[in-house]
Amino acid sequence: HPSPRPPPPTAPARSFVETYRLGLTTTPRAPTSPSPPPPPPPARPPSHPPRQWTPDREAPAGANISFGAGTHKCMGEKFGLLQVKTVLATVLAEFDFEPVDGLPEPDYHTMVVGPIKKDSLVRYRRRKQ
Repeated sequence: HPSPRPPPPTAPARSFVETYRLGLTTTPRAPTSPSPPPPPPPARPPSHPPRQWTPDREAPAGANISFGAGTHKCMGEKFGLLQVKTVLATVLAEFDFEPVDGLPEPDYHTMVVGPIKKDSLVRYRRRKQ
């Protein structure tokens, strides 16, 4: 039986080298003319210069997953997070922090409450030993 739809252009079409008979069905041998090569994929211009840092461009969905996801997650995820926690604990233990202009106004209209003003300044000093 022939396929109800043609094969995709990148897959070679199947054909019989000789006439094939199975029960009451006979499939004739394919013509010997070579099939044309598949067409090249359409050219797509890059959405941003490939070797230039452009932080304002849109990242594809899921592009900023730090340690990956699914079956092939990063093996060092737990170790990396342990390092970050260790550095943060060390900095918090050895320095005192205070806001420069008082505490910023909270923004309650977001999923996670944070400051309205994005550039809150913090003064830090090493603790006396």
